[in-house]
Amino acid sequence: MKTISVLKALVLSLLLSACAENNFSNNVVVNSDAAIVGGDKVSSSDPIAARTVYIKDTNKKQSCSGIIISSRLILTAAHCVYKAKASDIEVRFGLTGRDAVKVAKQIEVHTHYVQLTLLKNMNDVALIQLASAIPSNYRITSILEDFSILKPGTTVTTAGYGYSNARWETGVGTLRKTNLRIATEAFSETTVAIDQLNTDSGSCHGDSGGPALVQTNQGLKVFGVANRITGKDKKLTKLCKGTAVYTRIDIYMPWILEKAAQLDPSARF
Repeated sequence: MKTISVLKALVLSLLLSACAENNFSNNVVVNSDAAIVGGDKVSSSDPIAARTVYIKDTNKKQSCSGIIISSRLILTAAHCVYKAKASDIEVRFGLTGRDAVKVAKQIEVHTHYVQLTLLKNMNDVALIQLASAIPSNYRITSILEDFSILKPGTTVTTAGYGYSNARWETGVGTLRKTNLRIATEAFSETTVAIDQLNTDSGSCHGDSGGPALVQTNQGLKVFGVANRITGKDKKLTKLCKGTAVYTRIDIYMPWILEKAAQLDPSARF
């Protein structure tokens, strides 16, 4: 019985990486008004466009998203790059990942990362060190320092290069965003929950590692990276309906600072 319960928990919690190879020339778009699932395509003038990246594992054919936190460091989800070779990881820039491509030099996955999605604290964070600096027209993202401003009901923005249509599994490779609300700021000690059960938009496969951001008096700040969708209904979670779980960046700042000192000493947070 215990084994069955564990398997059931694993099924009802889906990591958000997308394993289908995106074909830029022959991509079929179904319900083109849908975005990140149900949001909007990001414009070139949007600050999110200059801070979010498309991550491609060329060996596993897996798509994810990430956020720029220094001139040579990308923050993403650990499950996007776990056991991957740095030479297989491409970081692509642009609204469709065509502006520039940087190859990873080194990958650092959190020491205590665990793959089991039934655990609330997966420590699902990783850093990608680029072989060369980000393009000059891209920007470093400011990290939210005061997490206490996030309360249930707070409007936040999520972004990523994932599916625009979960049912048809299409749309990977185009940067989209949507506005959602915090369900609970304490889903676990290391994660925050965002409600996308009763909405027409939300994070989906391929958005893993992508940012959750909030507008502050000091501008747009990133506070989380996409981890998984969880919920009681298997069919709904498969369609990216449920609770979107984001890993809190503030909890992992000591680890980020330690690794950044090794990978990019010029980084300032």
